[in-house]
Amino acid sequence: MREDVWERVQDDLSRGTVFFDINTKQPGRLDVFSAAIRDGRGNVLHRRLFVVQTEMTGAMTVRQPTLFLDLVPAQQGSATPDDSSLPDLARVEHAVVEDALQPFLEEISVQREKEIVTIARHVEISLNALIDRQNLHMAELLEQQQKGDASPLLAANIKTTEDRLDELNGRLERRRVELKQERHCTISDIRHHGRSWVLPHPERMSPGIAPMVRDEEIERIAVQSVIAHEEARGWNVESVEKDNRGFDLISRKPHPEDAKTAIEVRFIEVRVARR
Repeated sequence: MREDVWERVQDDLSRGTVFFDINTKQPGRLDVFSAAIRDGRGNVLHRRLFVVQTEMTGAMTVRQPTLFLDLVPAQQGSATPDDSSLPDLARVEHAVVEDALQPFLEEISVQREKEIVTIARHVEISLNALIDRQNLHMAELLEQQQKGDASPLLAANIKTTEDRLDELNGRLERRRVELKQERHCTISDIRHHGRSWVLPHPERMSPGIAPMVRDEEIERIAVQSVIAHEEARGWNVESVEKDNRGFDLISRKPHPEDAKTAIEVRFIEVRVARR
């Protein structure tokens, strides 16, 4: 389903589109990128979408793709501003790399290092245990041979055990090399998918829409009230309002014996009811 939808919207993405936003007062340009983080063996570890919002002043901000959830398609034929003075695509891509992909790479690299340390420890334990077992078996066979056993079956068992030891040692060395490569993470597959304009909704001040326009001061008070409520019951609250994740706060209930460990997590979107 996703692949079919993706193929169907390629022409629309390349042409771009125009949206209205009731909460914006000035036009803005949105560029959608995707990028991946690969390890040293070329495996894709993570892939994400990034959106760069460019203001008419030329200021660029990396936003979450969830911002599109708050937009509505503009009327056909809506005029867009002249963007000849705004940063070109190369500068926008550079902003993605500096402001989003480098922190993304650092985040994934830290996660990957922890994973590799765990995997390497288990590889060493499991394969060395198998190697030790085969070495003990080989010692028993050689002891039989030293006692004068010259049977073809014993010679065949010795050869089989030698081959098994070679295979296990080779596997261990290969995994060590592979894990060393997998530690190294790089940014790859940066792709620009499309561009759109976001315009102030032409009816944002009309009686039917004005009550839905965000009031920053009221929103701030509402968020602070929710934070106070969560903290009063002993939860730790993190604001992610600027990240445009689709919610405003992450509230974590700490473990009674370990404050750094959360035993329950709530993702809170603060809504203000207006009359």
